[in-house]
Parts: sequence; structure tokens; C-alpha cells
Amino acid sequence: MKKILSLNSFILFFVLLFNTVGAFAQDDTGDDETVVETYSKIRLGFYSHTNSYRQILLGFEEENATEGIDYGYDAVNTFNLPNDMYFWTADTELFIQGVGYWSADAIYPIGVRSNGEGNIIIKLDATENMNPNQSIYIYDALNDTFFNIKDGDFVATVGIGTFNDRFSLRFVNQSTLGIDNPNLNTGIKVTYTNGDSMLNIQNNLSGTTAKSVSLYNMNGQEVGVWNIENQNQTAIAVPVNGFSKGIYIVNVNTTTGTITKKIIIR
Repeated sequence: MKKILSLNSFILFFVLLFNTVGAFAQDDTGDDETVVETYSKIRLGFYSHTNSYRQILLGFEEENATEGIDYGYDAVNTFNLPNDMYFWTADTELFIQGVGYWSADAIYPIGVRSNGEGNIIIKLDATENMNPNQSIYIYDALNDTFFNIKDGDFVATVGIGTFNDRFSLRFVNQSTLGIDNPNLNTGIKVTYTNGDSMLNIQNNLSGTTAKSVSLYNMNGQEVGVWNIENQNQTAIAVPVNGFSKGIYIVNVNTTTGTITKKIIIR
């Protein structure tokens, strides 16, 4: 049975065609003129653990689009494939995302779905109208690392599940910038007590607020997230119940950076 394209898909096809090959306009003499495309674009390639391939596109459309959902500029991923990658915006999967003006501080979350444990690859397929000296990073929240995909392919191990909070596209390596408080790792203590299944966070830094804490298993799957911004910062207690025995990664997100710790649940 042939699949009938929706009106949005039909419109999107011509938007992509326009953005890819350029537009044509006729001058007063009747000659066709080629309009040169000047908007910047980034094309990311994704290989799943089964080696299936997907390309996603981020386009900077300046005044024409926003960081939210813009019909005619964003393409919603409706395929629901068992292994896939997409931009994750407003709780929506996008394989084409049109945004506004480029900003060095911008962060574009990337979602990954996997039906098995193994390695995934994220690579830079191409850029258009980008500064050739601009670095492009994949951030991995599991171990708080930045990888410049202009230097090579990013490889990570994932488990079974959907990972919408682990990876993101960025343009600044924040780990090399330094932080306002150089004692972040020593000023925030993270421990786990097996007796009461409690994650204990002690924030001894004035001027720094611990906002949230995320828990990941060793497959890189986020298994828990808690808002701790309104707790007593010197005695934050998070009940961690119902998790299997093993090693877990704890990310504590603060107003001056993110720290990563390992805990063992017995």
C-alpha cells in the first residue's frame, strides 16, 4: 500500500528543496538569477549499535525561526524506529530543526533510542556557511565530557532505552573555561548510605546552588532525576529506592557547573 504524505510533509519537502538547491528569481530582463543560500547548517550522522544510519539537520534560520517548534522549518520524527537519533525540543523528536540566530552559548539536546546494548557513533556529516574555525561539540552528561566532532567521530556506549537527557550539541567546551568556584568538586560531598537507601549531598559552597541530581546506570541510561534546588543545601537527602545492586553515576547540576560521582548500591 502506498503511503500518502501529509500536508505538512508535502510542505516540508519543498522547504527542504528550497534550502538545499537554492531559489530562483527572475530579474527585469527575464533572466533567471540564482539566490545564494547564506543560512548556516549542521548535518549530524548517527550509527546505531546495529550500524543503521540516520542524518539529522540543524539550520540557523535567523529571524525566520525560533528555538521552539516552527511549522515549515521543523520536521517531526514520526517513524518511531527502535534505533534512532533526533533533536529533542519541547518534548518532540525532530530530525530537522530550524532555529534562530547562531549563538555560542546555545545548547541543542539530542535524543537517542536503542533496542540493545552497544556502541553508537555521532559524526559530523557536513556544515554549510559555518565559520571553519568554530568547534562543534557533543556533550555527554553521563561523564560530563565534551568531544569535538570536527576532530573525529564521537563514540559512546548505551543500553536499552531512550536517552533524551544525556547528549547535546554545543559550541563551547565548558570544561576548559574554568568555573567561578574552583572548589566545586571538593566543596560538594556526595555519598550513598545503603542502610536507608539515601543519596546524601552536602553543599558547602556559598554562592553555589545544587539544582538537580541525575542517576545513571553503567549502560548510560538515566534511571532517576530529582529537583533539589529548594532543599537545605548543606543536608540534601534524596531517597533512592528500588534500584538493582551495582555501580551508578551521579550527576549533580549546580549554578556553577556539574560534578560527577560514582556510588555503589548494595
